[in-house]
Order: sequence, then structure tokens, then C-alpha cells
Amino acid sequence: VLYYLSPLFPTNIDLFWQDEIPKMKAYVSDTEDLKLDPSYQETWDDMIINFLAESLDVVQETDWLISLGNAFTEQYVLYTPDDDHSALLHRCLGILLQKVADRNYVCDKIDWMYKQANIAIPTNRLGLAKAMGLVAASHLDAVLEMLKGILDNIGQSLFQRLLSFFSNSYRMEESDDIHAALALMYGYAAKYAPSTVIEARIDALVGTNMLSRLLHVRHHTAKQAVITAIDLLGRAVINAAENGASFPLKKRDQLLDYILTLMGREENDSFADSSIELLHTQALALSACTTLVTVEPKLTIETRNHVMKATLGFFALPNDPIDVVNPLIDNLITLLCAILLTSGEDGRSRADQLLHILRQIDQYVSSPVEYQRRRSCLAVYEMLLKFRTLCVIGYCALGCHGSCTHIKQIDRAVLGNFSNLPSAYVLPSREALCLGNRVIMYLPRCADTDSEVRKISAQILDQLFSISLSLPRPVGSSSGIDLELSYGALSSLEDVIAILRSDASIDPSEVFNRIVSSVCILLTKDEISCLAENTNSKIVFNEVLATAGKDIVTKDISRLRGGWPMQDAFHAFSQHAVLSFLFLEHLISALNQTPFVKGDMEKGDYSSHSADTWIDDDILQAAILALTAFFRGGGKVGKKAVEKSYAPVLAALTLQLGSCHGLASSGQHEPLRAILTSFQAFCECVGDLEMRKILARDGEQNDKEKWINLIGDVAGCVSIKRPKE
Repeated sequence: VLYYLSPLFPTNIDLFWQDEIPKMKAYVSDTEDLKLDPSYQETWDDMIINFLAESLDVVQETDWLISLGNAFTEQYVLYTPDDDHSALLHRCLGILLQKVADRNYVCDKIDWMYKQANIAIPTNRLGLAKAMGLVAASHLDAVLEMLKGILDNIGQSLFQRLLSFFSNSYRMEESDDIHAALALMYGYAAKYAPSTVIEARIDALVGTNMLSRLLHVRHHTAKQAVITAIDLLGRAVINAAENGASFPLKKRDQLLDYILTLMGREENDSFADSSIELLHTQALALSACTTLVTVEPKLTIETRNHVMKATLGFFALPNDPIDVVNPLIDNLITLLCAILLTSGEDGRSRADQLLHILRQIDQYVSSPVEYQRRRSCLAVYEMLLKFRTLCVIGYCALGCHGSCTHIKQIDRAVLGNFSNLPSAYVLPSREALCLGNRVIMYLPRCADTDSEVRKISAQILDQLFSISLSLPRPVGSSSGIDLELSYGALSSLEDVIAILRSDASIDPSEVFNRIVSSVCILLTKDEISCLAENTNSKIVFNEVLATAGKDIVTKDISRLRGGWPMQDAFHAFSQHAVLSFLFLEHLISALNQTPFVKGDMEKGDYSSHSADTWIDDDILQAAILALTAFFRGGGKVGKKAVEKSYAPVLAALTLQLGSCHGLASSGQHEPLRAILTSFQAFCECVGDLEMRKILARDGEQNDKEKWINLIGDVAGCVSIKRPKE
């Protein structure tokens, strides 16, 4: 109808409508497509408002605008009180009043709008709020004055006082509706108001604690409205900063308190007991918290801890209803990422923030509940992605990737007084990431029963090592990191991740072994020690020996560029005050087990021994090499451990020497050479040079008589120098 009526209107409108109306018709012509789009009605309403706004801009005639405004006013009688379509009429009148300069006319119409609106219906309440926001773009003070009048008069009317005698519940519901409408109108007024004047108005609104009067709502729809209003206030501050009028949001921490209060969660409540409406409220609250932590001033440690204490428990929410819980968890992860990105002054302090948050999540990463592990691992991965972007690439608060026009401005804000310092001062050190501690938290999850957890955990390790390799190394650092070898291991880890992503059929244990092999190369010796300290050391020692055994079979370890990483791990354990004793004990235990040939094991030819006394021959060879490294590279700490365990070490070496003599007689000479090298290193470690000479002279003799004499000479050395042992 509008299209055919357009010739009756001024020429400018005619031309504009002839161009725009066909586009709008095209949008609504395919009804089947619209049914698939849950937001089509909202999109259509926005198109109508934009169409009307541009039409009014084309005319620019005051009398015509006022005439049209009066016509809109007359339309209200056509709507029943419960008709939620009147929301669009509010917005139409609101965009028109935005174009009118007559303040008295505007005040009269916004008062009319409020009286006509049925704010008990959430849709109409939202439409009215958006309309007030549109008016506030040109008449902010008029709108705020009206809202203050409504707020001051809540509960003061004679009608409400009379009703209170008959129905307290009715009064509560009506009060909730008014509070919800007021909150939304304040929020949208801030959203649409000019950035140049918004600071003083927001300061007045927050500074006078006017918002605190809106907190006494009971129903979840009203709570959601107040939370939305606070969120809109925060977004208005962000929008002003983007337009070059940045300012801190005063009493921001108090607003965060308001939101946490409206979440309806007491400290002692169980997170498992949540209604759907409560979950919707909480999801909205998490989103609003994200907005507020993004604005200046930066979060204090106390506020950060307060927010995290109130929200981290959402990781424990039951899975159902999944369509409500999943968006809530997404909002929680986004909040944690925002806390990470907006806290701290430089890379080092942000590394501290990262570790603090990750440690708070650890309880869910290792939870016996599958979906808790999945959620928390996803949160860790997302935070590491953000941290990597922040440290390595640079971060734009507006969400841009790569280089953008905002980067320089944001960098100055992020780096503060550190912007002129070298990156080594601004970025965290590798040590600040506590890689050993972090890796042992996520490495077991790579063998999780849930495939999604296995996949995400491998990606977490990839991110950790990608970050660590990209960080600047301190001048004169002696970390001994072979970058070529490390990047090769990282590439191997990423190959495993590609396999996991493709859902290819592959043995999970093989995947885990490949991940462990990469991790052993990527960690420094100190980090491996830290890893062993923070878990069951026996598990770590087993994995390190298994990886070393695999290397012995598949590589020429004597010719590896940069040395053999496993050797560094052996040295690290031997030099560690606590782990040296445990590692030596573990190696002696390995030597005391019976080596097996895999073919014999497959045939079941091991009935004469208990199953737990068998050891893979490759791992046994790795244990002998580890002992040699221990004796030679343990320093004072390693020597102390050997002296303390002199008797069991000597006994294990002697018995192993006998076993290897038996192998040598059948043509296998390499094991004998390896154990002799280790035995001689033991002699050097304990200062028994006479025993070392005996082993060097007669150790490889195959003659039975000479072999017996060798053992007798060794026993003689012990009886003379260490009679107690």
C-alpha cells in the first residue's frame, strides 16, 4: 500500500520509497525461510524503524513531523492492553520524537507513551524502553527527568495504597513491572545517548545510588530487566571510549555486586538446584559481568576473587536443560577470558592472572563428572588462546584479529608505563608459566574416557608450548632448549591433534604415547622435575623410561642434534633434592625385574614369574642408561642418594652384570657393555677406583673361572672399603 501511495507524498519520499520498499518486500516474501529464522520478527521490526527514520530524514519538515506524531498517538486506541505489537508503535513514535526539536511536545508525548504502555507485558516493556532510548539520543535530559519522576513516585499513588490493603502480591507484581520498565528505560537511554554527554549522566545515575532502588524485584523477568539495564550502562561506556570519549565507570565494583545479587544465588546454595528462569537470569548476569569487567577501572584482586567465587560453581551445573545450560557455560568462559585480558599491567602480571584462574578451575578439570571435565578443559583452552594472542600477536579490545587501526591505541592502554621497554620486560618469562605444573594437570586428560576431553587436552598442551616457545628468553639463558628439536616435537603434537580432530580410528594408547614423547622433548629438565613433584613420581618415571626405550629402538641417540632430551631428564631427576632418591629407587627396581622378549610374552612363556616382575627389554636398557647418567651427572645431590643406597645399587648392578654375561655368551654383547659402563660410572661416583680398574680389566671376560674371580675381586673391594655395606 505504501509503495502505491508514495506518489502522493513529497518527491523525496516518493523516490526513497520506490527504492527501499521492494527490498523490504523481498525480505518477507519467502515465508518458509522466515520460519527457520528465530530472530526474523526482531529483524523486521528493526527494518521498519530504520525505514521510518530515513523517511523522516528525507522530509525534514517540522509541521509534517508533528502531524505524523499526532497520527501515531491516535493509533494507540487500536491496540488492546495485552497486544504486544504496540511495542513497535512505541519505537515508531520514539524515532519520530528524536527528530523533533520542540521540547514541550517531546515531554508531552513521552509521558503519553508511558501512560499508554502495558508494562506488565515484557515485549511492550522492552519496546517502550527502546523508544525512550531513541528519544534520549536528542532529548536525554527530558527522558531522565521523566524517569526520575516515575522512580520517586513508585508506591506513592492513592490507587496503589488502596490496593495494598487487599493484595500484597498484586502490589509486588506491579512494583516489579514498574522497576523493570524503569531499569530498561535507563539502560536504553544510556545506549542511545550521545557519547559526549553521557559521562555526567551515568555518574549521576550511579553516584546517587538510584540503581540500588531497582534491586528490590522478585520475579526473574524483572531481575533480567535490571541486569540488562546495567549491562547497557557498561556498553554505553565502551561505546563512548570507541568514539574517543573514554572515561572510567564510577562505582563499577558496586554494579558488579548488584548483578551478583540479582543472580539470586546465596553462597550456601547448591548450583545443582536451578529453575529454567533462574538459569536464564544467571546467563544474562554473566554476560553483564563480562561487560563491566571490560570497562575502566581495572579489576582489583579483591573484586576479581569475589566475581570468580560467585561464578565458577556454574561449571558444576547439571547438563539439562542443555539448550539453556550450554549458553550459560559459554558466557562463563567469556567472562573468565575478559577477566584475564583486562587484568594486570603487563604480560608478567597477566601470566599470574592466568595461573590464578587456571588453578581455580583445576578441581573441575580433574572432576569425576565427565561434562565438568569437558566444560573446564574448554575454558582452559579458550583462555590460553586469548593469552597467546595477547602475548604474541597483540590484543585489540574491540575483537579485531591481526593488525587493525585500534592496536596502537589499545597497546598503549595495555602496556601503560611499560610501552617503551623491551618485550623481555613486558612479556612473561617461560618460568612464569609453571609449565611442569600445568602440563601434569592436562596430560592425564589426554587419556580421558571422553573423546572430546582428549581432543581439547591435546590442544591445551599445544597452546602451552606454542606460547612458551614464542616468549623471549632472558639474556644469557642456559635453558638448553634446542629450538629445532622443540619445534619438531610441537609439529608432531599438532599432527596428533589433526588425527584427533578427524575422528580417525586410532588406538588411544598410541595417541597418548605420541603426546608423551612430544612433551618429554618440549619440557626442560627443570620443568620435568616440577612435573614429577606435582604428581605420582612413579608414573612420570615410567613414562620417561618408556619414551627413552622407544628412542633407543627407533633412533641413534648418540648422534641426535643437540643431544638426547631424555638424558637431560635423567640429569634433572638425579640433581633434584627430593626426586633423586625416588628416581634411583625406581631405577634399581627396574633392574631387579626380569627382561622379556616380546615374542615369548605373546606365547605366554612367563609362567615361572609373577606378572609384575617382568619388564620390557627396551625399558630395561633405558633404565641402565638412566643409571649411568645419574652416576655421572647427579653432582653432590646425586652422589648423596647413591651413597645412601650403596648396598641395593651394588647388588642390582652385580646381578644385572651376571645376566648380561649370560647374554654375551650367546652373542649379545651390547647389554654387557652398557651395564659395565654404568657399573664403572658407579665406581667413579662413590670413589672406588680400584673396583673400576677390576671391571675395566676383566668385565668382558667370558671364561667361567675368570668371571668367578671378577665377582670375588668386587666383593673384596667392598669388604675392605665398606665393611658395613
